[in-house]
Amino acid sequence: MSAETDVGGAGAAASQAANAISAFAAFLPWFDSVNRVVEEILSVYEAAEYNKRTCRVLVDRVENVATAVRKLNRRREDEKEKFHNCDYLKTFIKLHKVLKNIKEFINNVSQLKGLSKFLYAKDIKAKCLALIEELETTCRDLQFGIVVSMEDRNLEEKSLSEDVVKMTEFLKTIEGGVIDANNQLKENNEILCNVHTDVGTVKEHTDEIKIKLNAIFEEVIEIKKKVYKREISLGAPHIDINCLEEVIERNSLIERKIFKRLYNGIEVACKRITIPNDDEKWKMTKNRFAILSRLQQSDKIIKFYGFSKYDNGEYLIVFEWAKYGNLRELYERVDIPWKYKIKIAHDICCGLVFLQGCDIFHHDVRCENVMITDNDGYNAKLANFDLSRQRNENSIKIVSISEIIPWLAPEKMGSDPSTNSNANNKKENPYTFKCEVFSYGMLLWELAFQQIPYKNMDTMYICEHVKAGKREHFNFTGKYAGLKEVIAGYSKIIIAAWAHEPAERPSINVFNFELKKLNGLINSVEESNHSEDITDDEGGPFVSDDIPSLIPPLEDGLRAHRDKSKREKAWECFEIHAELGDPVAKYWKGYYLKEGYHRGVKDPVEAVRLFKEAADENVPDAQLHYAFAMLEANNVKEFLSYLNKAVINGNPSALFNYGDLFLNGKLGIKKDEEKGLRYLKMAAVKGQPKALEELKKRSISL
Repeated sequence: MSAETDVGGAGAAASQAANAISAFAAFLPWFDSVNRVVEEILSVYEAAEYNKRTCRVLVDRVENVATAVRKLNRRREDEKEKFHNCDYLKTFIKLHKVLKNIKEFINNVSQLKGLSKFLYAKDIKAKCLALIEELETTCRDLQFGIVVSMEDRNLEEKSLSEDVVKMTEFLKTIEGGVIDANNQLKENNEILCNVHTDVGTVKEHTDEIKIKLNAIFEEVIEIKKKVYKREISLGAPHIDINCLEEVIERNSLIERKIFKRLYNGIEVACKRITIPNDDEKWKMTKNRFAILSRLQQSDKIIKFYGFSKYDNGEYLIVFEWAKYGNLRELYERVDIPWKYKIKIAHDICCGLVFLQGCDIFHHDVRCENVMITDNDGYNAKLANFDLSRQRNENSIKIVSISEIIPWLAPEKMGSDPSTNSNANNKKENPYTFKCEVFSYGMLLWELAFQQIPYKNMDTMYICEHVKAGKREHFNFTGKYAGLKEVIAGYSKIIIAAWAHEPAERPSINVFNFELKKLNGLINSVEESNHSEDITDDEGGPFVSDDIPSLIPPLEDGLRAHRDKSKREKAWECFEIHAELGDPVAKYWKGYYLKEGYHRGVKDPVEAVRLFKEAADENVPDAQLHYAFAMLEANNVKEFLSYLNKAVINGNPSALFNYGDLFLNGKLGIKKDEEKGLRYLKMAAVKGQPKALEELKKRSISL
């Protein structure tokens, strides 16, 4: 063999190797992106609170895909033809987008604040099946060879159907827990029907429920973010001291700490508070009270009306009056029958669910922090938010930690419970909703036996006892006895809630469902024992040989859009991802065609078509743009429909325009200034400039 031949052969080999490296280079960032989104999906699933079975179905499918992707990466030398094919690259990118959609879906259906994006529980199942079908199609096109047995498919169907049943019941419960929700629905339905009588009543009712629930959660979460980032300072509602009328009572259940007053004819509870000397601490205290005032949309949270100030500088905080005091005071006075214990347990559970939707931890769940009001029976409401803080906020020192030890989760018990672990700069387990679930389980035990847990143990022994996996005992005899099936179901809830490992504790919505069943069981049994009435004296397939070029991620296009000199680059990115079916890219391509950002070319018809496609795939900005395109075409019905969709998804401009409709009585909608201002405030919290300007013009603060 000649030297020339050797050199030529080596050159050809080098060229082939270079081509192979170049071809795989186009895939490499997408391999990384796929692996990253798989990890994110698994992380979201671990934190899932709702629709766990539905999420698990998708996670199982995703793990199969991850295995196939790793296998493809290992065999890239044996499957070079795939990496030299442009269509294969595009399909691989599509896989990445499908996985992102799955992550978003799991994130939505596994947390309360995302559930409002779905009309009914069955829509969750339908969307899940659609994602599975899209994932299967993409995997077939990538020749992954993933096989799902008929047995596994049957198990998937069973899991999805079970979640539908449970979520249908759960959503009914939560919707009913929002104050005046039914009145609001009826009112808005009448308003919209007066404008367009052909709009379906059921859909309007459902839309309004979703808007109301989502708006509450969005507003509280956005406000908390801004407050804790020091972006805004809120003023808690102030009440003129002269508006609090004195009430003379001989026997007040909670006279020692709290006294009753009349405020606008309503009985309220007043409590003296100590004002922090530090201005910053006082500002944060007011911010906390301002956030608390936003929670009164739930009838399972004690209403906070505001604070007042005496001439001598003494401050009062004003809350809803609780006729029977707190739950501990109630059970120390009377033997609470089981039908009321189950109702109270369910009320507390609903309150915790609402707080979870607002991304708020209570941190001190026990009977003493549950107030009992008298609205057609005993109603339990969560109170005492002195230790409440947002999910990611650092732990604070709890001076009287010994008081909460009996209800504290084992993972939060340090080596020395009498001191705060942060004081020694030791890394501690974060406080999660699983800690809240544990405390709820201890509260249920306390309610069942009407006494503080571990009553005769000292603090150190309680910690040793609990960290060793030991718990309180059950002895449902004598006055604690009840209907056998109810006691068994109630005990199961407690045992599940105080599981030693956080991951083994169910989501709070599981208890909501089970307690509702127990309540139904009690109501189905005829009660012949009149002693069940409370008598409290105080009250009750690829062929191309091309080397694929690099396809940048959509995020690169979004970054390029912010620089006017790079909008051609942004357009190229949006165009290719729109062709790959990305709904966000479709919106941006439509936006560029509407505004003429691509070489001055405008195509309003194509822009509207793209807006519609993206809007139907739940892109909020696209829903807003399509809505106004329909308004320009005098299609008011379609305008209102898609504006509603954007409002449900929390789009700031949609919230402003929605509020503007009611504020000024536009499009034949009856003027409602209170409702209009409420939505303007939601938009303003998100920084919508027109909303901020309008509120400033009206001298209205957030």
